[in-house]
Amino acid sequence: MLTGDGPDGPRWSHTSAQLNINLIRLSTGATIPLHRNIDVDVVLVVVAGTGSATVETVLHTLQVGDLLVIPRGAERSLRSTSDDFAYVTCHQRRAGLQPQDKQVR
Repeated sequence: MLTGDGPDGPRWSHTSAQLNINLIRLSTGATIPLHRNIDVDVVLVVVAGTGSATVETVLHTLQVGDLLVIPRGAERSLRSTSDDFAYVTCHQRRAGLQPQDKQVR
């Protein structure tokens, strides 16, 4: 799930009674465009490769093992700076992400 062929975006999702957990993979240069999540705080943990996250106007350089808390309501975007950049997100339960053919640019 972390490497190899396949679309960018969600590779795995799990919903429990209280949480949504998602594994997201991005190829080199792929981005999650600027957006605002008004519903929940999000914890992001990098599990492969390197990337960057812009939260509001602050750029965060990310590598394996990094954890980033993205506050509810913050405008953010993500970008892969290596092959097979992957991260796990976890947040309070709401409608979860589902793996799709194309969800990112």
